[in-house]
Amino acid sequence: MREYTGENNINSRGAKKMHEHVRQLKMQTALAIIRGASHNFVEEGKQEEFYKETVGWFKGFL
Repeated sequence: MREYTGENNINSRGAKKMHEHVRQLKMQTALAIIRGASHNFVEEGKQEEFYKETVGWFKGFL
């Protein structure tokens, strides 16, 4: 499981709490924080950064 959140997300504390909860379920998980991004990744270049990070994560399973 891979979780993503924007650094400027007003609920980033909630995302970190959820990440800790999932870890307690003994699932393989990682939290990626996109610096300078809001929840929707609408800032210039942040969607591309999000996509690049996601593709890199998937490639780790190939």
